Amino acid sequence: MPALGEDHFARAGAKIPAIQRLRLGVAQARFHLLGDDAPAARPALDDALRTADRPDMPLRGTLEAWAGLAEVLWALEADDPAVRTVLRHMSRLARRTPSAAARMGWAAALTHEAAGRRPRARRAAGHALAAARRLGIAFDEARSLEVLGETEEAARIHARLGTTPLTRPR
Repeated sequence: MPALGEDHFARAGAKIPAIQRLRLGVAQARFHLLGDDAPAARPALDDALRTADRPDMPLRGTLEAWAGLAEVLWALEADDPAVRTVLRHMSRLARRTPSAAARMGWAAALTHEAAGRRPRARRAAGHALAAARRLGIAFDEARSLEVLGETEEAARIHARLGTTPLTRPR
């Protein structure tokens, strides 16, 4: 096992607050959406987007934050100038971590859909579906199918996994 130098933690430590702020903003927004309180979710989403809207945003340890951010953007039908940066981060993470390709693919698809770019969303979801099937990740397969409008097949997968489909606030 390779040894980490002392400088590794000094470099990584400086980025931890940004990672935690992104995670916290997404978690707060999701919490508000669970309570059907979309207006309260928006400030938390805005904070997460401002945190993510930087070219040097760290990627390690952020997979679920990006996926959650995409779900919140989609649920709120929020288009934001920071979406382009968020999509770049998702793409970089998928390239650096091939096992993240399916999750970042459907997250990108939801983000494109939230921004009104339906053809791009369908293309991204198709690629995500292929990656999910290739990697054998059923949850990511279900999310990809949802974006593609294959809700019955997605619902069967979610039922088998004990997970829930995407929902928008009422």
